[in-house]
Amino acid sequence: MKKLCVILGTAGLLAACGEEPVRTAADIGSGWEDLDGSIVNYEYPDFSGFYLHFRNGALQWKGFAGLFKGVVAEVDLVASKVNDRVYFMSWPTPNGGGDNVIMNFDTMKVHAHLGPGDGFQLFSGTIYCRDTPDCNAPEGEPMGMINTMRLLAGNARNSATPAPWMRMRPSWKREMDVSRNRIGREWLS
Repeated sequence: MKKLCVILGTAGLLAACGEEPVRTAADIGSGWEDLDGSIVNYEYPDFSGFYLHFRNGALQWKGFAGLFKGVVAEVDLVASKVNDRVYFMSWPTPNGGGDNVIMNFDTMKVHAHLGPGDGFQLFSGTIYCRDTPDCNAPEGEPMGMINTMRLLAGNARNSATPAPWMRMRPSWKREMDVSRNRIGREWLS
């Protein structure tokens, strides 16, 4: 009897570990269904360009230019329709931050706050296409974190555009950091 309980408990644990949680429409947002199946291409000047494919509440993307060139990823999307042709989307990033993007298909503009934690940076760009024959779908399998970081570092070295985490912080933030460091040193001594 004891062996049976151990076997059933182990089997239940393994079965639970193998299942991914099911995302519902409420988890994804409202109005995202209009994007489901869509392929969109856009670019932020002097930063990066992306091929996107929306499907089943997920977003697969591939960088085609700039810092993210060659990076392939898939993220769990949270999206909401703001009006008939404007969408707000967000997803968590591995570094504890999040990406927040607004796509406006009336103006064919894209605006984003991207970055880790409270270190967001604003980017604005142009949407080149949505569901037209000249749109490119992202190709390739999503990459792991180590391969992604290697590719980003290589792209940053080969580009005039530094990675967002390598950009100089504003002087007022640097001054705050110096003050915090001084206060911290005084407190520790």
